[in-house]
Parts: sequence; structure tokens; C-alpha cells
Amino acid sequence: MEADMSRSKSDKADAFAIARFGTEKNPDAWQPPLREVMEMQQLQALADNLQNTMTRLKNMLHAFSQPEYFSPDCLLRLHHEIAHLQETIHDNEKDLERLAQKVMPRTVEVITSLSGVGRASAIRVAAAVGDFHRFPNARKLVSYMGTSPTIKQSGISVKSRGHISRMGGTKIRGALYMCAISASQHNAQCRAMAERMRANKKHGKIIMVAIMNKSLRQMYSMVIHDRLYDPTLA
Repeated sequence: MEADMSRSKSDKADAFAIARFGTEKNPDAWQPPLREVMEMQQLQALADNLQNTMTRLKNMLHAFSQPEYFSPDCLLRLHHEIAHLQETIHDNEKDLERLAQKVMPRTVEVITSLSGVGRASAIRVAAAVGDFHRFPNARKLVSYMGTSPTIKQSGISVKSRGHISRMGGTKIRGALYMCAISASQHNAQCRAMAERMRANKKHGKIIMVAIMNKSLRQMYSMVIHDRLYDPTLA
């Protein structure tokens, strides 16, 4: 509507713009995720929020207990809040594990078999992706996660590789980054790639992003072919 310089805003104008967009772009029909998958995504989002709250409370407890004079009642309430929050986090993790076992046990098992990926990270990836088969290839999955590199080019003066697209969620990229650090040490293919890139003087973050993408491609292939990780597979 902005490109067409539309100066009016009404239900009729919006409906016409949406219809025109659908006619010109012809996007694929949206497929809603399974109810259990949506529940897993909500539980994962809640877990992230609870963990952030836990960090804030622990930092506050540490800060309040440092001065020579402090309020014992305040510290006691903080201890109670932290204990209650720990119980909530534990219950949330149990519900998340239960849903993972119900909806996608094989997917989580396959992803966990990949060297460098723990069960918590596997559940997070499985919940974020949902159905791996909805992606026609691994490149689409990498793009969906927001870890694909971008290119900035204009004439002959501007030509450089930009940052990753960051189209995915911040938390899932953080989990993949931690998996990449572990994979660079324990995953044979990722370790070999990291060594080659270091020999070519590549920056450390570029290497980690490359390992993140390689791990995603490995996850995609393993889940699609229902095959556990085999380090000897050429």
C-alpha cells in the first residue's frame, strides 16, 4: 500500500491490498502447527522468561547482601521467591519433556544423537521447527532460523558480506551457538571445517556461524531420512 502511495486506510482498502498481494505473490497456504507443538513453543517461551527473572532475582540478592547494613526481611523474601521460581521452572521443564515425548520423540532422539547437541537444545530446536518436512531443503531451514549470511553490494564501492539475517528467534540462535561451540570440539565434520577455516584466517564468529549452519543441515538430513548421526558417513 505504501509502494502504491495509498492515502486512505479502511477495511475495504486493506482487503483490496491483501487480495492484490495474494494474487501477485501467490504465497503457499499457511499450515498451522500441531496443538502440542504450539504448547511446546509457549512453554519454551515461558521457560526463557522465567530464567531471565531468576537471573534478575539472584543479581538483586547478591547486590542487597553486599553492604554492611541490609534488610534481613528483604533477603528472606528474595530467597523464598527464588525457591518458588526454581520449582516453577522444574515443573515447566517436566511439561516440556512430556510433550516432546508425546509429539516428537524420534525427532528429539535423532537430533540428540548429533555430537555437540544436548537434549534441552534438541527439544528447543524441535519445538522451533515443528515439522522438518515443511522445508523443501536444508537451505530453507537455515534461512528460517535466521543464521544465513547476507550480502551488501552497491556499485563498486560497497561490496561486503553483511551480518546474518537474524530473521529467527534470538533464543534459538543462542542455543545453536552453544551447540556450535561444542560441535567444533566433538563433531568430526564440524571440527575439520573449523580447522580449515582457521587455516584460511577466518574470524572466530564467522566460523561459529558456519558451524551453526552445518549443524542445522545435518539435523535436517538426519530427521528427513530418519537416521541417527554417523560420523563415518561420507
